Amino acid sequence: MARNKTETPGRPTIYDVAREVGFSPATVSRALAGSPAVGPDTSAAILQAAERLGFRPNALARRLSTQRSRTVGMLVPDITNPYFPMLIRHLQRQAQTLGYDVLFCDTDDDPDAELRFLESLISQQVRCAITIGLQLDAKAVASVVAQGLRIVTLDREAEHVSGLTHVGSNNRAGAIMAVNYLVGLGHNRIAHISGPRKLNVATERARGYRSALAKAGIPIDDRLILEADFSDRGGAEALAALMQIDDPPTAIFASDDVMAIGAISAATDLGLRVPKDLSIVGFDDIPIASLLRPKLTTVRQDVPKLAQRAFLAAVGDEPQRNPPHIPVTLVERKSARPPSRNQKSQTD
Repeated sequence: MARNKTETPGRPTIYDVAREVGFSPATVSRALAGSPAVGPDTSAAILQAAERLGFRPNALARRLSTQRSRTVGMLVPDITNPYFPMLIRHLQRQAQTLGYDVLFCDTDDDPDAELRFLESLISQQVRCAITIGLQLDAKAVASVVAQGLRIVTLDREAEHVSGLTHVGSNNRAGAIMAVNYLVGLGHNRIAHISGPRKLNVATERARGYRSALAKAGIPIDDRLILEADFSDRGGAEALAALMQIDDPPTAIFASDDVMAIGAISAATDLGLRVPKDLSIVGFDDIPIASLLRPKLTTVRQDVPKLAQRAFLAAVGDEPQRNPPHIPVTLVERKSARPPSRNQKSQTD
């Protein structure tokens, strides 16, 4: 006889029990493990459903309910951004060194995907997750944390959620370095292609840009500050818009290397030569930055240190709250130079 397509094949799983009783897999997992966090009526209903379906936890599940899992969850918002694979690579090295396995999810900046993955981690008795930002609201994150999942935010801080450990670079100081470098070359029309204002890394770099200009005595022209989306297309569109204003910039500080690369491409399409006609500085120092023509001057984040500190905060017994920001360095290459005489005459 053919099996009904709606019938669950093989041995019942924890997800079958969850569907039967209408609770999340994480709640079912805690009830089956005897967690006091689940009320007696809920636990009784879950146990009855498990018995009715013939569900029996396997040996791995029993082991994970009595000792720490050697697994860490990792969430990134967009795996196509070259900076994030750099982080993941070093996080995986930390995991291998310390004897941990990794469960990975590309959330595509979707809060529903974030929640599903975090609840899946809880159902598998995973005790910690490293996330690059979170779109989930504070209530949802608090609920996940209350279920025993430790969350460490890396690079992008979840500013709307309190009580999470965050590991990040000194973004404001890095932006100041970049702008001071351009000022030192003689530029006073310096534009900023910012990341999305909803992200703290973008707002901190924008604050550094403004601070450096103010300290140098250069008036801030809001027309020279455009928000983009950390993509090459966003950088290209911002560059095209900046070059259309009456007094265009002679230099640009982009909030990440991907947007800087997009800006260089758009400048070339407009017949501008980088750095002769326009200087551009990025942020991150992704691998391709040193392969471009011209090679990109940028602010380098210490990715190995970021990964190490985030991983230890996730798996350690007592994670440090808000550890100090990790220093950044300016990597001088070939994409910036002093403005030409013609540019100086236009801005003087």
